[in-house]
Amino acid sequence: MIGKKILLIIILTTISLNNYAQRIFHDDYFMVSVDDTKMYRQSNDTLYLFKCSPDFKPFFNIRPSSHFKILSHQLISGYSILKLERLDTIQLTTDPYPLTRYQVLAFNTITADTTGQLTLFKGLTKKQLDEVNIPNLTGKFFSTLISRTYKKKLEVLKSVVTKQDAATIIATLKSNKYNNLVNNYKSTNINDMYNSIINAELLYHACIDNGYNPINASNKIGAILKEK
Repeated sequence: MIGKKILLIIILTTISLNNYAQRIFHDDYFMVSVDDTKMYRQSNDTLYLFKCSPDFKPFFNIRPSSHFKILSHQLISGYSILKLERLDTIQLTTDPYPLTRYQVLAFNTITADTTGQLTLFKGLTKKQLDEVNIPNLTGKFFSTLISRTYKKKLEVLKSVVTKQDAATIIATLKSNKYNNLVNNYKSTNINDMYNSIINAELLYHACIDNGYNPINASNKIGAILKEK
C-alpha cells in the first residue's frame, strides 16, 4: 500500500514538473503593431493566438483565432525555442488537417513585462520539425511582445494628443537612434512586405523613450497629422 502511494506521488510530481517545464507565459502577451495585432495566451501545453485591434482588444468575443500544442520547449543560448503543432482544421479545403501544420518560434528573454518573438520556421512536416536545425539568433530581429500587466503600466503614460507630441516622436524616428535595430531587422529573414513590423517596433521605442503611451499611437499620430 505504501509502495502504491509512493508511486502515485512520483507520477503526480512528474506530471507537475512536465507542466511546469512547458510553462512559458504566465500572462497574456501582445505584439506591438501599427495596425491589428495578436495576443498569445498559454494554458497548460496549449498556446492560443488571438487577433486584436490596435488598442489590444481581442476580436470575436475573446475567441482564439488559432491554437497550437506545445510539443517541446528548449532553452538554447538564452532563447526559448518552441516547437508547435497547429490544432485547428482549415475550413473550405480538401486538406483540412495538412501534414505541414508544424512550426518553430523563438522568444528572447521573457520577463514579466516584455519578450521578443521571431518565427523561425512555418509549414513544416513532423519529419522536418524533428530534423530542423536552430540557427544562431545573435543579432537577429525580434518583434516586441508586451504583457497585459505591462500594458496597464503603459496606459498611465502621457497620450499622444498634440502636434508637438507627434513632432517629438517623429523627430526621434528620423534620428539615428535606432540604427542597430534597423540593421538587425535587415539581417533577419522576415515576411514584412509593407515594413509594418519594423515600423511598429520603431514607433514603440520612440514613444517609450519620450515618455508616451505607445498603444494605438500610430492611429493617433495619423489623425493629428490630418488636422488642418
